[in-house]
Amino acid sequence: MFERKPDPPGFRQSAALPYRRTKGGCEVLLITSRTNRRWIIPKGLIEPNMTAPQSAALEAFEEAGVRGKMCDACLGTYGVEKYGTQGTVEVYAMRVTEELDKWPEQADRQRQWLPIEQAITTAGDEGVAEILRGFAAGKKWKKKKNGG
Repeated sequence: MFERKPDPPGFRQSAALPYRRTKGGCEVLLITSRTNRRWIIPKGLIEPNMTAPQSAALEAFEEAGVRGKMCDACLGTYGVEKYGTQGTVEVYAMRVTEELDKWPEQADRQRQWLPIEQAITTAGDEGVAEILRGFAAGKKWKKKKNGG
């Protein structure tokens, strides 16, 4: 476990929403937070010299042990409070192409794939649940019917 510096006032974070297509529809990957073990999505401060999606991809690797194709369009934002200050999290979809057996924060977190509807009810943060509801309503991850 490493020592974390407090986020600056009005901080901005980016998060990855890792997903995969299955025969049953769509599954998303949730991870546990370090402190209170709530089910969340990988997120962190936007790294210097990185775009928000690039930084979200780095968080997905470090916190969840997944890599994939990032969408450059923001799915939405939600507010978080940490260290007595308010920040904003920008969320970007990641179609997972690789799931690693070992990753930097695996000793600190659990991960689980869930059907999107179950992920909505499992998410330990209302902001994450709201993003998941919007993602579930979208058509980007749904298979096309009747060839079109």
